[in-house]
Amino acid sequence: MAIDLKSLRQRLKKSNATIESRILHLCDPEQDGPVVPDIPACSMYQARDEATLAGRFQSVIDSDPPVDRTIPEGAAKIYLRLGSPLEWKLAEALALAQGGETAIMFSDGMRAIASAICFRLHTGAEMIAGVPLYGCTDNLFTNTIPRMGVKVHFVRPDDLKSIAARINRRTRVVYLETVSNPSLTMPDLAAVKALLSELNERRLPGEHITLVLDNTFATPYGCNPFAIEPHLDDLIVVHSTTKAINGFSAGLGGVAVIPWAYWKDLFLYRKDHGGVLSPEQAHHLLTKSIRTLALRFRKMQENATVLAALLEAHPGVKRVFFPGLASFPQHQLAKRTLRDWYGKFAPGHMLSFVMKGRTQEVAERRGRALMDHLATSSSFFVVAVSLGYIGTLIEDPNRGTHATISKEEREAKGITPGLLRISVVIEHPDDLQRDLLAALDRAARS
Repeated sequence: MAIDLKSLRQRLKKSNATIESRILHLCDPEQDGPVVPDIPACSMYQARDEATLAGRFQSVIDSDPPVDRTIPEGAAKIYLRLGSPLEWKLAEALALAQGGETAIMFSDGMRAIASAICFRLHTGAEMIAGVPLYGCTDNLFTNTIPRMGVKVHFVRPDDLKSIAARINRRTRVVYLETVSNPSLTMPDLAAVKALLSELNERRLPGEHITLVLDNTFATPYGCNPFAIEPHLDDLIVVHSTTKAINGFSAGLGGVAVIPWAYWKDLFLYRKDHGGVLSPEQAHHLLTKSIRTLALRFRKMQENATVLAALLEAHPGVKRVFFPGLASFPQHQLAKRTLRDWYGKFAPGHMLSFVMKGRTQEVAERRGRALMDHLATSSSFFVVAVSLGYIGTLIEDPNRGTHATISKEEREAKGITPGLLRISVVIEHPDDLQRDLLAALDRAARS
């Protein structure tokens, strides 16, 4: 292939280093240092004298993150529950990946979600949550948060009028998933941000409404809510890093990507409530997971697009939910919202579908038959919860991740009976198509 070196030099001269490359080299060693950073093996850090230790504590107390725009020394060199240099380097990498100012790591995704919500709430406050939601998040908002004296209003995430109608002077949080679990319903983030930005301009700082977005399905590579206009100061993006960010199902983790204005309050909340990420998991996420996210996600998305087309074409399938399909109800919104680091449409790696049947019971039975066939006959599909693992996963949310929610509530919140959810990952697409097609044909005859 002939290369126009003059044009190439001009293009490269004008371009900045990509996020992909910057993350890859974020933890490069010092000269004569280890190729990858060491894993902290001690719970505390020694100070050379009393004044040094006192100064580290004082650095947190006196810190002004919006001005300093850096993690105070005491947050990394006192006690492992406050953090370590390794953890804060990972937080820097994830903030860069997600397009936010800074980040705080947590022991798991639910701890990240609960912390990002609860540090903004108080008795008598109210919040709004889009449904459907991940099952544990739904349980948190249905059972636990109300016991704090907080009223939770559930709405459809794509119904902006309902969101606006439930906002009042006591509202402190609006919680949405950028791509809902498991229906893949999407909110119009630009419209929601515009609504909250306008409302917050008329409120005192302590009364601002914080938009908390769970971006786990889309990943930092596939969606950057911070970049979607208009700008909103009060925005937090959370992830279960256990999922596609980790990529290898090698431990639990969570992250909240936040403005610097929120860092101190959320850091102190974690200090008092616990939930720090383990050093081993921080090391894995920094040196393996975040470095390979873009490579893995591109392949995952490519495979998901292939399987979604196969499912839509199969006569035994009633309906397919995948943002990359033209038949997806919110396809145009998805094309505006789901954009990768290079500005390209990123429909993601998650899809859901429902089998056909003369009755709902037949459709559900065929869905279970399909899963059983894959469990016993496929070398590539794994019947399991979670998502983003390097093997393709399939589950029935009604009987798995969302089973603790009553049938009536599930249906009211848009979780279709018989809905199956697939997390597509990096196997060769021919192998996935062969196994899925065989399972579909067999299930359709059951």
